[in-house]
Amino acid sequence: MKKPILYIVGGVVAIMLVVATLYTFSNKSLEKYTSSIVGMYYDGKFEEALTALSKAKQAGRYDTNLGIIHGQVLAKLGRYEEARAQYESVRVKDASATQAVNELLAELP
Repeated sequence: MKKPILYIVGGVVAIMLVVATLYTFSNKSLEKYTSSIVGMYYDGKFEEALTALSKAKQAGRYDTNLGIIHGQVLAKLGRYEEARAQYESVRVKDASATQAVNELLAELP
């Protein structure tokens, strides 16, 4: 009778380990994605960065930082209205980014 309980407990532990591993992989993957896009930005490869940002968004690898970078890329391309809309979107999704977004909005022409 005790063996089925051990199998259940073992199964639960295995699931927890898989979830923890996937979460860690996901965070590292997001950091790598962000780093790559930031590199494109600093290299002046704004169109490439924009393409990578779109792919990140489609893949669900999009967070507040990438949202802000997206706005900055659009601004560098002279697409100021789109940059404003992007920054506003970030502010709506993450209230903790309000101050940063306000400062970036103030810099737009």
